[in-house]
Amino acid sequence: MESYRFDQICVLFDLGERTEDPRPLSGGFIHDMYGLRTTKGHYAVKCLNPQIMRRPDAFANFKNAEDFALLAGRRLSALPAKRIRGEAVQQIADEYFLLFDWVDGNLLFLKEIQPSHCHTIGTYLAGLHQLDAGIVPAVVGTISHDWTAHLKRGQAIDAEWSAALSEIIAALKVWNERAVRAEALLSKACVMSHRDLDPKNVLWTKNDLVVIDWESAGPIHPVLDVLETALYWSEDETGHLNKQKFQAFFSGYTTKNNLGDAKWSAVIACSYSSKLDWLAYNINRTFSADEMERRIGTEQMKQTILDLKRHTDRMETLKGWLT
Repeated sequence: MESYRFDQICVLFDLGERTEDPRPLSGGFIHDMYGLRTTKGHYAVKCLNPQIMRRPDAFANFKNAEDFALLAGRRLSALPAKRIRGEAVQQIADEYFLLFDWVDGNLLFLKEIQPSHCHTIGTYLAGLHQLDAGIVPAVVGTISHDWTAHLKRGQAIDAEWSAALSEIIAALKVWNERAVRAEALLSKACVMSHRDLDPKNVLWTKNDLVVIDWESAGPIHPVLDVLETALYWSEDETGHLNKQKFQAFFSGYTTKNNLGDAKWSAVIACSYSSKLDWLAYNINRTFSADEMERRIGTEQMKQTILDLKRHTDRMETLKGWLT
C-alpha cells in the first residue's frame, strides 16, 4: 500500500497525523500488515489481499468473522478491528483494509511454549465454544479436490512444485476421501470459533493474552477444533509432539467443557481437511499474475506438503493418546 493511503486512513479514522513511515510487519501469508504511529496513538493496519476481496463472499466472511471477534471480546481477551458506522472492513479507492489498536505483547516461539501456556489456551478455547453466537451456520462440507487436475496444470508449465506433488498424489486422494467419509460421522452440532488459534495469533502481555487475526473465524465441529488447536500448541521446534503439552491443553479445555463420546478416529481423518484446502489454495496462487503471490504460494505449497507428511507420521501416536 502506498504511503499516502495511510494518510487517508488517518483522516478516515481521525487518528491524527503520521509521525513516521508505516512499518511492514512479518507473519502474514495472505495479507500485508503494517505498524502505524500517529500523533494520537499506535495502530496495526491489515491491507487485504485484492484477490481475496474479489471473491463474492469476501465481505460477508470478513463481516461474520469480525462480528464474532467483537462478541468474543466482550467475554474473553480478543482484538476485533476498529469500526466506522458499524463496519470493520474499510475501502479507499480499490484497496481494502482493517485497522486495529496496537497491542504491546509477544508471540511465543515453539521452544518457549510451556504446558501452562497450553492449559491456558485450552481454557480459552472452551470459553470460545461456550459463547452464544446465535444461530451457527452449518459447516461447509469437506471439499473433494481434483488433485490429478492440479498436478496436470503444474506439469503443463513445468512448475517447480510438480515433482513434489506427484510424489504424494496417491496419498492426497486417500487423505481427501477419508476426510469426506469421516465428516459424515461427526456430530452435526457446530460452534463458532477462531479456527486458527495457533501461536502466531496469540500475543502474550505482562498479565494476560490477546487473541488476534480473527479472519478465519466461522463454524466448526468442536472436537475437530480441539484437536487441531491442541496440535498447534503441542508441537516443539523439531516438529515432534510433546505429550505433556498435549495433555495440559486437554486439561484446560475440560475444566469448562465436556468432550463427551468423541469419535477420535473420524476426527483425526477430518484433521487433514484444512491442510488439504490450504494446499489447493496455494497451488492456485502459483498461477497468479502477481509475482509475489506466485512466490508465496510456492513456498507455502512446499511447507504444506511437509506438514501433511509429518501429520501422517503422528497418527499412531495421536490415536494412542486419545483412545
